[in-house]
Amino acid sequence: QAERFRRRRRALARRAGARARERAGSEQKSGSNAPSGTSASPRNVGRNPNKPLEISRFTYKLVIRSGKLIEDRYTPIQAHVAMINSKEDVYHVMKALKSLRETSGARCFTMAYRVRDKGGNILSGRSDDTEERTGLKLLRVLEMAQVIDVVAIVTQWAGL
Repeated sequence: QAERFRRRRRALARRAGARARERAGSEQKSGSNAPSGTSASPRNVGRNPNKPLEISRFTYKLVIRSGKLIEDRYTPIQAHVAMINSKEDVYHVMKALKSLRETSGARCFTMAYRVRDKGGNILSGRSDDTEERTGLKLLRVLEMAQVIDVVAIVTQWAGL
């Protein structure tokens, strides 16, 4: 079983390398003038970082701010942050992000939050979605920064 796993990983690495070489060749042929670190893909993914998204809740609004779209190993990634007042707000922020046209094609929504309850205790939680232990790492970053009443979500799309 371990040998089968190793073979599968090698096959995936070969395919990823072939796709990377293919992309590099097509960008050189087309003469793409896209600056490094940006996607030359015709597909439009990610939210505009300059336009925050507002969600109305009973007596207050939740504002989701989106970061700049970056690309890591041909995978577009974008971070989103929102100030929250309760654990229930996490659900509403996730629901709003998943329903947007710009993020509907994302393959992974990793999330971590820290919020203070009515008794003054700090509640924290995370969701790894399809990535292993990434929610835990994101939660550790929130804890090291000592932020409270915040939800952080990282959105990943499949390699373009």
